[in-house]
Amino acid sequence: MMYIVLPLLLYIAYKEVRTRRMPKEALTVGYVLSAVYILYLLYSRQSVIGSLLGLVFGLGFPYLVRVISRGGIGLDDVLLWGALGALLGLQRFGSMLAVALIIVSVYSIVMICRKVYTLKSAIVFTPFLTVAGVILGVVEKKLI
Repeated sequence: MMYIVLPLLLYIAYKEVRTRRMPKEALTVGYVLSAVYILYLLYSRQSVIGSLLGLVFGLGFPYLVRVISRGGIGLDDVLLWGALGALLGLQRFGSMLAVALIIVSVYSIVMICRKVYTLKSAIVFTPFLTVAGVILGVVEKKLI
């Protein structure tokens, strides 16, 4: 599944870094791929629970953070996390999110110490999800 997710993430990260906007067509592709993958799991009589839990967690957690922080996370990011959760399942998506949060935390601390960013600066999160996906893909030996 990482073969499908990583090119999508690379495209989204590239576009988001350049334009500060997430491409809507990529989100649409992500949800179409998620639906096809879930249908494939149903057809092949495999468990769909992990993908559905990943979808619920991927939509619910960032939306809760968005509400609490009053818009700190963009709605496009919430939608992207939902698609990734459905494609990767709860366990893989949780691991990817944890690695991405560690990487972005270290990056943010370094940039704040160098006085490039302030505590109020917006940081594009998709490139960190992409790097986390590559790291997990290599660690899981599913990318090589």
